[in-house]
Formats: sequence, structure tokens, C-alpha cells
Amino acid sequence: MSKKPVPHLQDNIAAHPQGFVKELEAAVKIFDRKLADELCTQLIEHLRSRARPYPYDASKKTLSALRRKRYFDLISRVADVLIQTGQDRPNIRRQYAQALLDQGYISAALDVLHVLEQHCLENQDEFELSETRGLIGRARKQAYMDAVGEEKPGTAVRRSLEQAVSAYAGVYEKKSDLIWHGINTVALLSRARHDRLRLDVALPKFTSIAKDILKKIAEKKKVNLWDYATAGEASLALEDYPQALDWILKYTQEHPEADAFEYASTLRQFEEVWGLDEGDKKQAQILHLLRAALLRQEGGQIEIANPTQNIAIAADLEADKQFEQILGKDRFKTFQWYCTGLDRAAGVAQILDRFGNGQGSGFLVQGKDIHESIGDEWVVVTNAHVISSDPMEQSASPAALSPDDVRIRFEAQDPGQEFEVEKVIFSSPRTELDCTIVSLQSPITQAKPYPIAKRLPMVGKNQRVYVIGHPGGRGLSYSMNDNLLLDHEPPRIHYRAPTEGGSSGSPVFNQQWDLIALHHAGGMNMKKLNGKEGTYPANEGIYFHSIRDAVAAMLN
Repeated sequence: MSKKPVPHLQDNIAAHPQGFVKELEAAVKIFDRKLADELCTQLIEHLRSRARPYPYDASKKTLSALRRKRYFDLISRVADVLIQTGQDRPNIRRQYAQALLDQGYISAALDVLHVLEQHCLENQDEFELSETRGLIGRARKQAYMDAVGEEKPGTAVRRSLEQAVSAYAGVYEKKSDLIWHGINTVALLSRARHDRLRLDVALPKFTSIAKDILKKIAEKKKVNLWDYATAGEASLALEDYPQALDWILKYTQEHPEADAFEYASTLRQFEEVWGLDEGDKKQAQILHLLRAALLRQEGGQIEIANPTQNIAIAADLEADKQFEQILGKDRFKTFQWYCTGLDRAAGVAQILDRFGNGQGSGFLVQGKDIHESIGDEWVVVTNAHVISSDPMEQSASPAALSPDDVRIRFEAQDPGQEFEVEKVIFSSPRTELDCTIVSLQSPITQAKPYPIAKRLPMVGKNQRVYVIGHPGGRGLSYSMNDNLLLDHEPPRIHYRAPTEGGSSGSPVFNQQWDLIALHHAGGMNMKKLNGKEGTYPANEGIYFHSIRDAVAAMLN
């Protein structure tokens, strides 16, 4: 009798808590979202069949592993069932509430937190009470920030800000070593002054609290990662931008405990609550340093709100010799890498229909980089399932746009200008290379050619790729999450950079920001390359050299 093959995911792995945690931590470390989902589904099924609550230590580690990679939907699913099945400790409820907050469910999170707050009071659990009230402050802060666009905030909105300040400040007044609560008090009081709101809260001036926090950090024997960010915020409150930059320089060094979660949280705080201004050189230095750190991390993702301004400011900072001296040569190389990545955005196009709806992405290439006969004119490369003259492509799903119906916009150059297609130079159907190359009716005057990679990166060397496009028809975005190169077998390249509809036609770059591929598809069950058995979750690009070879075969 032949042995039954052992599946990668054991049917009873959730019944072995230590083994389950190791399996989950390994999955999230390589951003294997599909496996993490399968593991959590199996855990939920196991929890509902257990006679006793799941071990507390394994429960905490499970939620912590998911949180580090921002899998908040999985946290809320697992935590909900953990609570239902008897693992109802404060830490579990708190992580459940935090996951709800990170998904934008503020009212639901507050319901959980208020019950938890009462529990902590009854049981005199001071640590969890402090953490819970900090999260209540965060929920109220988010409610205010979500509505702060109103020209004259209403009473309810102002009340949210007051409640947030009270929640943070109440904890800090009792335990001044909890500087996380203190710095949020500082940030929100500063925000209230910025928004010209009088709060009915009797507190010291936020500058006094900021000085107190900086003194406490200076007295510490060991400063941790969050202390650097906190000190940066405290320095901002005192309008000491050189000191704030110095702290953020320390914060963005290579720290083993740092990942995209930390840098994304800090960047959001600096952008939304502190409202740092790109137009101010000192503030721009801090913002771009944080963005560079985030872009460097696996799991980092940046959406460029104002590409034209963002790229111009980064270029100015890169040319600033004083800023280079502040960063130091090694750090400045990292910043130059970030600026190079921003520069690549200038050639990325959004493909629109005639009504202005985003249908995909594309990118500029100089004609002679595809074939010498095309010459120096700029052409746009995209997918055949985005633009095609072929009636078969136009009737397929998703339907390609007819060239006559296409409008093309370069958000990082001039978002107000739109281009129309002159002619289709080359097209290969979605079942083959899924590529269309078009010329434009109006000339492109401001563009730089992408350097084209001479070869593909080696597989298995932790190589990463970068995709720049318009996911979901939104603004220009860098896809950095889960961006590991998986395999290649020309003309196809597989990688795990997650993309959405609207990313079709995006350029794919290697780690040196050289063009390697045209992004065209993705799925949870992509067939593996090079004769390997099975499927995996992956995105797929078409090797740019394969496109050039096909154009040459047609034109020669």
C-alpha cells in the first residue's frame, strides 16, 4: 500500500498550540497571506470544537504575529472566536478592539473598550486599564481626524477631540512614565491650537508636557525604538526641527525590531495629527526621511498624494549638500535610492476611459528602447486587456478600451493634462504577452527614460520587486507589501507584490529601480513555473526583453 502524501498544512496543526504559532509566524514572515488565512480558519474550527479555552500564551502570540503584518481582519476573526470560547482575558479583548480600530470600526471598538475598561476597574488591573484608555483616546482621536475636514467642526466633533485628550491625559497624569499617552496628549493639544479650538480640559501647556517627556527619555539607560519617535514628536511640539530631525534619523536607522507597521504609524501621525507641511523644507526633511524608511521595509506601502510636489521636493533635498552632511554618506545613499524610486513615478500613466474613469496603468518608454525603427518618440506600454483594437479583447472580461476611447494622464508630471492615442504600434493578446504599445497624438516633453535591466534577478536570494501604478483607479501608489520575487521563466515573472484592479499595465522594477517587466495579472492559484507542480498566490509580469523580442520579430 502506498503512503498517503503528507500535506504542507497538517489537518490538526491548530490542536498543537506551539507548533501552530511557529507555522503562523513562518507564514506571516514571508507574507504568505493565503497560508495565514488557512491557518486562522483551521484555528477557528478547532476553537469551536475544544472543551477548554485555547492556551493564553499561544493566543497572545497568534494575535501578535498577525498584528505585525497588519492582518487586522484575521485578528478580529480569531479574537472574536477566542473570546466566545472562553479565552476572555483583557489582552485578547484589547487586541480585538485594536484590530477593529485599524479597520475603521470605531463604534464597535469603543463598545469593546468600554466593557474592558469596566472590567479593569473592577479587577484593579492598572496596566490593562492604562492600555485600554489609551486605545479609547486613539478611537476618539480617529473620530476627530476623520471629520476634521469640516470648515467649522460641530459640537460632536469637538467633543471627540476633548474625549481623546482626556483619555490620554488622565493616564499620563497618574503614571508619567507612560510617555505614549503623554505624547498623544501633546499632539492633540497642539492640534487643537492649530485648529483654533478651545477645549474644556484643565491641563498644563503642551510644551511643558513635551519638555517633561524629553527629560524622561534623556534619563533612560536604554532608549527603545518608540522613544526615538516620541522624542521626535516632543521636539516638534517645541518647534525644534533640527532636534526633531536628529531623533527621526535615529528612529529610521536599521533596527531589528522595526518594520513597516512602526514607520507607517509614525508617518500617519506626523502627516495627519501634526500636519507637517511639504512646502516647509525642515518639515519636508522629516517626512521624506520617514517615507524612505517605510519604502525600505517589507510590507511598506506609500500612496503619493501630490506626486508633482513630492518628487520635486525630494529632488531638492537630494541636491542639498547640507542635508547630505546631516544624513551622512551611508544614510544618504539610502535617501538617494528613495529619490530614484520617486523619480520612476514620473513616467507612470493612468489609463482612463472618455468619462475619466480609471481603467488601468501604463508607462512611458522611449521608442528606440523597444526597437530602433520607432526612434526617439515616447510611447506608452500597457496591457492588451487595458487597450486594444481587437474586437475579441474589447468583448472579453475585463473589456479592453478601444484606442479611440482612451485618455492618458501622467499624475506625477501634469495631472491636468490628458493625452489621446495616435496609433497602436504593437499588440499581443492577453493569452500571449498581454501587451499593447501606443504612440500619442501630442508630444511628451518632460520625461526620462527608464534604465532597462540587462538580466533578471536571481531567484532565491530574497530579491524584491517594486510596482508603481494606480490600484483601484486611485492615486499613484507604490506597492511594497509582500514584494518577494518568486520565480521566472521568460516571458513570465512571478512575484508577491499585491496589486488591485487598476494596477494592470504598471511597470515592475528590480531592487535597483531598473525596469524588468510589465505587470498584467495575479491570483491566489497561479500555476508555478519551470515545471514545478502545484499553484501559489502570485502576481505575474511579462519580461520586458520578451516584449522587445516580439516587437523585433514583427518589425524586422
